[in-house]
Amino acid sequence: MNLSSKLALSAFLLSSVPGAAQEVVYDDFSMNPGYEYMVYYSVDSGVAGTAAMASWDLAFDVRPMGGTASINGGQGMSLFPAGPLSGWDNIDESFANSAGDLEPFQNGTSYWSEGAFSQGGDGNFDLGWGVYDVVTHTVASDSMYVISLPDGTWKKFALLSLVSGVYSFQCADLDGSNFFEDQVAKSDYLGKIHAFYNLTNQEEMDLEPSTGWDMLFLRYVEEIQPGVNYGVTGALTHPNVRVQEHSGLPDPFMDGVMDATAMTDSINVVGWDWKTYAGGSFTVLDDRCYFMETVTGAHWRVVFTGFEGSMTGNVELGKVLVSGADVAEPFAATAHLFPNPANQGEEVTLTSEYGFYQIAIWSVNGAKVDDIRVQGPTYTLSTTDLEPGLYLVEARSILGREVIRLVVQ
Repeated sequence: MNLSSKLALSAFLLSSVPGAAQEVVYDDFSMNPGYEYMVYYSVDSGVAGTAAMASWDLAFDVRPMGGTASINGGQGMSLFPAGPLSGWDNIDESFANSAGDLEPFQNGTSYWSEGAFSQGGDGNFDLGWGVYDVVTHTVASDSMYVISLPDGTWKKFALLSLVSGVYSFQCADLDGSNFFEDQVAKSDYLGKIHAFYNLTNQEEMDLEPSTGWDMLFLRYVEEIQPGVNYGVTGALTHPNVRVQEHSGLPDPFMDGVMDATAMTDSINVVGWDWKTYAGGSFTVLDDRCYFMETVTGAHWRVVFTGFEGSMTGNVELGKVLVSGADVAEPFAATAHLFPNPANQGEEVTLTSEYGFYQIAIWSVNGAKVDDIRVQGPTYTLSTTDLEPGLYLVEARSILGREVIRLVVQ
């Protein structure tokens, strides 16, 4: 069925349902055969941008509180820890022969702050590749890694530091040849999540669109069952998007109710498992919908209606506008933290006349420290387990969202 036929059918069906107030809007786009492109998608307005999946190797987190880098695992890239930087000259071609006995680091898929270079960290001030200094507000590292690229070549790599929003790193072939150093500055990517980098070409790449997006469709590595990592194709959401999944619905366009308190900002709620593969083709699950709060604050019901796999890379979906943008201004003007700054171990009170249903605490490197479901106009936060430093407290009510800086000293 083509797009115009679908729109006509949806309009007829909705007009025949008593009380139906919203029309299903169908949309489709393509990742191209072989999933050549990753696609940035806005639920409000459609495709926001595309970029070649094979064009990049590393994605640096360039958010103000970001402090990690991800690898292009969907293209077959692997990252291996290789000990302290002092052993740089000792790494040679023999590493590739022994890598089969090592467990590579993978990107986490719950939050963008879980890049492969953050594996081994504590989710707070130990970023995995380096440690954040609460006095100088810099990250320094003595760690190094070995990278296996999709074309079969190997590189040794060290993410050296993050100072004043600038990542510094070095890279070379395993025998030490083709050595280079480079930097990526966050200030060149204001308002974006990632800056991309190609190690072979030594090229910094601005691939993320400037316009808003809600879902990034791409090939990535997911732990599909405990201890089993596998390349999948699906959608990871923008960090400011919140999602609730409903399954087992007789009619995914009509059944199920959005529950604001059950929505989450985990980026893999949509993920890859809205489809199944059998008999040489994909089948989209027809009992599932996703309620989504977009980056604009609008609420949508999203239902996948088609997926053709790697032969074409075509994706089809239908969406229903549940509500317009939230009114965040009254909430933002009346939420308060006291005392702030607070001494470690001191209790901090968060208040708002509109009440809360969710409070999240983020560390300086963009990792979520705590996630609390609450009800009521006040919440008392203990700082006993918070190391001295800067945190972001994200508070949500039914009227909107506010992020407040909290200093623990």
